[in-house]
Amino acid sequence: MGFLDRLEKRFRRFAIPGLIHHVVVANASVYLLYYLAPEWIELIRLDREKVAAGEFWRLITHLSIPPHVNPFFLYFALYLLWIYGRALESAWGAFRFTLFYLVGAVGTTVAGLVAPGAVPGTAMASSANLNLSVFLAFATIYPDFTILMFFVLPVRVKWLGIFAAAGLGLELVFGNWTTRAFVLAATANYILFFWRPFLDVLRYRRRREGFRQKVVAPKAEAFHRCEICGRTERDDPALEFRVCPRCEGTRDYCQEHLQAHEHVAGE
Repeated sequence: MGFLDRLEKRFRRFAIPGLIHHVVVANASVYLLYYLAPEWIELIRLDREKVAAGEFWRLITHLSIPPHVNPFFLYFALYLLWIYGRALESAWGAFRFTLFYLVGAVGTTVAGLVAPGAVPGTAMASSANLNLSVFLAFATIYPDFTILMFFVLPVRVKWLGIFAAAGLGLELVFGNWTTRAFVLAATANYILFFWRPFLDVLRYRRRREGFRQKVVAPKAEAFHRCEICGRTERDDPALEFRVCPRCEGTRDYCQEHLQAHEHVAGE
């Protein structure tokens, strides 16, 4: 029984069925309130000083702050997030999806509190990277799912996932330590859930490559070959070969042709 299986057996009762519904509603509500009363958003941003002063709700509410985009694009972003979340919950079950989202949420919150130079309320300290990890998980499990980019161009999510992962990789390589902390924190859930499957895939590919090399490897050169018929010990392991003492050099002959051949004399 694996680590996640043991956790599920022990803590299954804490699962939140339909978690992604609550996440989408929270993001949409905060976005709407931001436009109705922009100053209200300051009450839910993650701010380490205000958390230390007792405003503990910020540890949770900041995760509901969506990126500042056009409402049209936000609608489709949340709609796709809802699809991704439902698909993952269907594949994993409510407990595992709850755990997946919780690990990413805790990682994002901790990074926002302890990362040097973290700016309260930035996209890194909100739901952006966390929701991206949900997409990466979906793209890994359902790589052939197709999205119509700009409502015209069909693209499989596998390629979008690779593009997103490459972007995170660039942030890890070229970003500062604060950016790296947020990327690693928000994708800790993905690493927790997929490191073993990726390791299994690598092992399988190594075994397959080893088998392929054995199958298609050229046959080793035979040690004995009859000068007359050309047979070797690989053609028949029971064949015996001798060197003719009357011929020049070391010429091998099978028993059938050892005496019945024209001897090769030296010049």
